[in-house]
Amino acid sequence: MTTPNHNQPLVVSYLTMRKAVGWLGMALPFVLLIGNFCVNSMDILNSDRWISKDTICYKTYVSAGHFKSSISHYYYSTVGELFTGTLCAVALFMFCYKGHPKRAGEWGPSEGRVTNMAALFALGVVIFPTSASSCITDNVRTYLSKDFTGYIHFGFATLFFVTLAILSIVYFRRSEKQEDFGKGKYDNFYRFAAF
Repeated sequence: MTTPNHNQPLVVSYLTMRKAVGWLGMALPFVLLIGNFCVNSMDILNSDRWISKDTICYKTYVSAGHFKSSISHYYYSTVGELFTGTLCAVALFMFCYKGHPKRAGEWGPSEGRVTNMAALFALGVVIFPTSASSCITDNVRTYLSKDFTGYIHFGFATLFFVTLAILSIVYFRRSEKQEDFGKGKYDNFYRFAAF
C-alpha cells in the first residue's frame, strides 16, 4: 500500500475530519458546561413554549447546578444527548479511520486496530452510564445506573482515554521514514495532548 499524497482533496478532508474529532474531544467539557448553563439559566425546561405542562407526568424542573462532579455526570443533565451524541460521532469516526498501515518491523497493533478499540470503548462509555445512587434534582432521565454499571463505565472510559493517549504518543507522531519518528511539526503538541 502506498503512502497517501496529502495534497489530494480526499486525503485533506480526511485529515480535517481527524482534527475535527480532536477539537470535539477538547471542546466537549466546555460545550457541556455552557450548554447546561444556558438551558438552566433560560429555564427552557419550564417554558410553555417548549414543554407541555398538560400531562400527568409533568413536574417542575429544578436545576442542581451547572457544574457536575465529572464529565460523565452530564449524561443525566439537560445536555445528556449532546454528551452521548458526541461520543457516538467520535466512535463512528474511529471505526471508519484506518490510519497508516503497519510497516515491517514495527511492534504492536496497527493504527486501525487501535482506533477500532477506541471506538468500542467510546460506545461502552455511552451504553453504560456512570453510576447515580440517588435522583439528582436536575435528572432529566429516569434511568439511574447502579454502582456496578458505573464501574463498567469507568473501565470503558479509562480504556478509551488510554487508547487515545497511545494514538497521540505513537501513531500521530509517525512519519514516512522510521528514523524521523517524533520530529514532525506538531509532534510536541501530540505528546503534550496525550498527558
